[in-house]
Amino acid sequence: MVAVDRIVADLLGAQLDGTLDSHPQRSLMQISGRVDDEGMYRLAELVEKHVTAVEEVLAESERRIGDSEKPDIPIVSGTLVFPVSRVY
Repeated sequence: MVAVDRIVADLLGAQLDGTLDSHPQRSLMQISGRVDDEGMYRLAELVEKHVTAVEEVLAESERRIGDSEKPDIPIVSGTLVFPVSRVY
């Protein structure tokens, strides 16, 4: 899975580069639990909404950054929802 490899590489790279915790608003969360089939579909819908919202923020930021003197902040946003063998 290319997405998983990319997310892991970006996460480890940020940790090695020292950028992972470089902004006070960085967000790393994990939620474990159990859902039924309907829950999986609802989570997939939420992930799609999250991706759309992130894309909107990126577009707005690109417009503000433009020729601005303010430094930009390179980011990665990855959202994963997947079945696992057990809940911790």
